[in-house]
Amino acid sequence: MVKTFLLFLSFGLLSLPLKAQQETILYFDFKEEIWNLEGDPQKDGVFFGTLKNRLPEGTGNFKFPDGRLYEGEWQQGWIEGEGSLSLPSGEQYNGSFKKGVFHGNGSYRWPAGDEYNGEYLDGLKHGRGRLIFPNGDRYVGSFEKGLYHGEGVFSFGNGAEYQGNYRDGLREGKGIFKFANGDLYEGPFVAGMPEGKGIYQFQGGMSYEGEFRKGLRHGQGKLMLSNGIMIEGEFSDNRLPSPLKLEYPNGTVYQGSVINGIPDGNGTIRMMDGTSYEGGFKKGAFHGEGVYLYPDGAEFQGTYQEGVREGKGIFRWPDGRSLEGNYQQGQVSGKIVLNFSGGSRYEGMLEDGVMNGEGSIRHVNGEEYTGGFREGIYHGKGRYTWPDGQVYEGSYETGVREGKGELTYANGDQFVGSFEKGLPSGQGIFTYADGSSFEGEFENGLMEGEGFFVQNGTRFKVLYRQGRMQESELADNEQGSCKFPMNETSSQASVVCSFSDGSSYQGPMVDDRYEGKGTFTFANGTQYVGDFKSGEFHGQGSLTYADGTSYSGGFESGSFSGEGTLSNSQGLTYSGSFKNGKFNGTGRIALADGGGYNGEFMDGVYHGTGVLKMEDGTEFEGDFVRGFAEGNVEIRFPSGASYSGKLTVRLSCDMNQMNCSKNSVYQGDGILSNSSGDRFEGQFKDGQRHGNGVLVMASGIRLEGEWKEDQRWNLVAYDPDGSQRGRYEDGVWKSP
Repeated sequence: MVKTFLLFLSFGLLSLPLKAQQETILYFDFKEEIWNLEGDPQKDGVFFGTLKNRLPEGTGNFKFPDGRLYEGEWQQGWIEGEGSLSLPSGEQYNGSFKKGVFHGNGSYRWPAGDEYNGEYLDGLKHGRGRLIFPNGDRYVGSFEKGLYHGEGVFSFGNGAEYQGNYRDGLREGKGIFKFANGDLYEGPFVAGMPEGKGIYQFQGGMSYEGEFRKGLRHGQGKLMLSNGIMIEGEFSDNRLPSPLKLEYPNGTVYQGSVINGIPDGNGTIRMMDGTSYEGGFKKGAFHGEGVYLYPDGAEFQGTYQEGVREGKGIFRWPDGRSLEGNYQQGQVSGKIVLNFSGGSRYEGMLEDGVMNGEGSIRHVNGEEYTGGFREGIYHGKGRYTWPDGQVYEGSYETGVREGKGELTYANGDQFVGSFEKGLPSGQGIFTYADGSSFEGEFENGLMEGEGFFVQNGTRFKVLYRQGRMQESELADNEQGSCKFPMNETSSQASVVCSFSDGSSYQGPMVDDRYEGKGTFTFANGTQYVGDFKSGEFHGQGSLTYADGTSYSGGFESGSFSGEGTLSNSQGLTYSGSFKNGKFNGTGRIALADGGGYNGEFMDGVYHGTGVLKMEDGTEFEGDFVRGFAEGNVEIRFPSGASYSGKLTVRLSCDMNQMNCSKNSVYQGDGILSNSSGDRFEGQFKDGQRHGNGVLVMASGIRLEGEWKEDQRWNLVAYDPDGSQRGRYEDGVWKSP
């Protein structure tokens, strides 16, 4: 406990000049503040000593009415110099005075045993000094205005000690506090208490380094336990952080909630080898939802129970694989989802870590299998699909199609029968997308031996060798026949077929389909000569119809496609691009009457930019939409008249005739000129002048203003010389 005593003697009063002659005894009247030769010792101070110039000077004693006694030096009426002051309470000061107050070096003793030795300034302890207390406490250091201030050492009677800075009597700034029990604090102090970032070392080996507030651990800090575990986090009024950070001697670091120093609640733990876990804890063990990371990048995310994986979870490998399912006693079993690094995905049963039982797997290329598995491979009944639409349904054995099955190809072909080593082998039926079929023996995926081929209702008896037809004859009736060359080695065997409906084909066949250059004649006389592919017109060819219509050009899947020319008996000729059998792209139509169109088409009609010439010589040049002139168009009439501007399509109906038709009409801004030289420039609506416009006649007369439904409505007429000729108001002419 710090004791501070201030002494103010009011000795300035002693400097008043004496009114009487110089004597060795004087009385000081405190009320009147004067010296007297006579006085009352009960209320006046009494001076005993030498005088000079009627003032106390030299040495002398002064006794205060309250019993205090000063003995020592005087100067010009002031207590000044060396002296001693004794109080009735037993307190005593010995040392220097200046103008009545303690000043310089001195010592002060209290009856209880307190003692101060050091410097004074203006009556207060100031400068270096030593203060000793009866209980053994001791302060040695700097004072200012009676208080500890600056560097100092405070030693307690119980063995504790503080060494550091003081301010206004309190520990303030950097300091070291050694406690009686051996604890030690080093760091800043504020208002006598540890405040800020400091270090606290416990006698038992534990230590804390971090933030303090009002003497308590508060803020970010690290608490090192005697067993080597370090707790790091946000402390609050000496309470442990929640969550906190624990660093173990082996390098393991835990950060999260604890109960009784053990991880409990949510937290994160990282081991020296790179392993880490983030999630729930209970009594130090993983418990609840969590994520476990391995040093190699593998990861488990799921549920734990008392340190063991239990319930739903997903395991991810560094190469991108992942396994999702239910865990029991740390092992996954039952139905799972397994994603492979390449993008494939398996959903199904798992036994002892291997795909076993029913499941499905989807490969990254879009192929998918659903069915039985055994030891990780397809086994038993299953269904396999390809992204192009190909499908297999049937039996598997050790990952290969084996036994009865059905294979449907992307193009619509289908095989139903026996499989061996993944290929059609044994008895089966192969049905083509066009309805034709072969029934017989297969070997290594190819037709082999005798069988029956059915096409367009006609049944042929055939002989195959290594997938190639060697012989063919009508099987059941006389509806038609195909003759194949015997022992043909070419990949495109040329055949001649005559069918019961009167049609015929001459050309090569591959896999029982027309392939290459050939000729097909229909029963009605229509004939195609050109390229075939998979039994259809495909490539370059010419098609001549019985009515005289002909086409020469490109084909695709049986339809006109690409560049070609189409002509009919009425004199129409089209040359240009086709798509799906229709005019599409850029082309030219020429008609027998001289009309025609040159430009862009879409789905068989004018669409885009082009020039259309009508039978009467009228020409449309500009934009076309779905067969009609629409948009920005220029029209040139045979009479010499013309129109340049916007067109739109309107539907007009004759209710008497119950007939409707579409027509292109003037709409919006445009310029209309007739053969006489009249020129109108302005707005149109539904084919009529409507809105603002200017009509300049061949005579020079100019009409400027508003038209309504092709009538002059509100406008002004000007003569060629510019003078006003008259005006129209609401359609009525008025002279000027």
